[in-house]
Amino acid sequence: MAIYDQMMGATGVGGHVILLCKTCEAPAQDAKTASTVLKVCSKCGTPLGEWKTEAERNAELRDFAERVKREGVPVMKSFRIRVTSGEQAGRYVGRNIGGGLITNSELLKNREVKVPGTGHSLYAREDGATQFFEGKTDGVQAELRKLGYETELVEIPPKK
Repeated sequence: MAIYDQMMGATGVGGHVILLCKTCEAPAQDAKTASTVLKVCSKCGTPLGEWKTEAERNAELRDFAERVKREGVPVMKSFRIRVTSGEQAGRYVGRNIGGGLITNSELLKNREVKVPGTGHSLYAREDGATQFFEGKTDGVQAELRKLGYETELVEIPPKK
């Protein structure tokens, strides 16, 4: 019985380790069967670990959390997507913000550019961009490529 490769850990508020699903990045939750104790993804239900007893689970998860804290880096790399071609080259991809009230003068000068037919906008500043985990950018990049945008991944350095 063990932690499956599908589980990842990330350091959360106060230095606590959060257990997440690598596929959808949703938090892990407890589940039980007649014979085992499970951790499953709260969103997709994928099994993330399985043990015979709660004590066995707790011991292994404690070791896992300590390893995540000790290594000090996220288990998965994270990226931002930047446009590299055309009129919008240099802008970063983020979610549409809905056109609400903006009071930041820097953002007013460089308003987001909505990408028609998608839920994305292009932002002049990196802090407007969405953070994507490793392996989660392909769909967005393919969608943008169909619309004529060439893109690149910009790795976000781990926080020290």
